[in-house]
Amino acid sequence: MIAPLFNKFEPVENKHLEQEIETLMAKVGLRVKGVFKMDASKRSKHTNAYFTGVGRSKRIVLYDTLLESHGEEEILAVLAHEIGHWKKRHVLRQLLFVEIVSLAGLYAAARFLDWPMLYEAFGFQEAIPYAGLFLIGTGFGLIGYFAHPLEAALSRKFEREADDFSLTLVKDPVP
Repeated sequence: MIAPLFNKFEPVENKHLEQEIETLMAKVGLRVKGVFKMDASKRSKHTNAYFTGVGRSKRIVLYDTLLESHGEEEILAVLAHEIGHWKKRHVLRQLLFVEIVSLAGLYAAARFLDWPMLYEAFGFQEAIPYAGLFLIGTGFGLIGYFAHPLEAALSRKFEREADDFSLTLVKDPVP
């Protein structure tokens, strides 16, 4: 609903590529509702592809930059990589991780807001909630900075898993 507000989508003209994509998706039990080209080149030179949809039916979106710069085998490998993310439930796993960390952070913030030492350490005579929120936010910012390598390691792990899945699906390491 949101993407069409910013980009134009039109059916892919290459019917052979569309058929190959449908065959690839069928291998993993996904139905294709359509294969579309998005006018990403008006904002970026970045190449990408994704599929979206609820359940087993998916709309495939290929950036026009991808279609112009890559061959069919490479496009299929990119989609196989995205299928790997779906099959391995990477989005769900990342969402659960973020939700758990957020819940823990909110719990910790609530506990720290009632901790007199937080205010005394910075010269406040009494608990001032907005000052406490600022101090807690500053502390969480530092924690986030040092936790970033853990987040990057998890992302690299998911990317490797999707690459490995792609290789098993297309069976050719070249693209």
